[in-house]
Amino acid sequence: MHPNDLKNFSKGALIAQACHASVSAIITYKNDLDNQLYISDLNNMTKVILKVFYF
Repeated sequence: MHPNDLKNFSKGALIAQACHASVSAIITYKNDLDNQLYISDLNNMTKVILKVFYF
């Protein structure tokens, strides 16, 4: 996907696409040891958004 394509998506659609991509990656690599370690402590996972760029 090219960055210019993103202009055609609503904010909700962009978030949905990011969520789908995240779930797909986790499922695709569910047997990978690094992935298993990454998701082993889901209750303590935190994400912080430091900056949002608008285009």
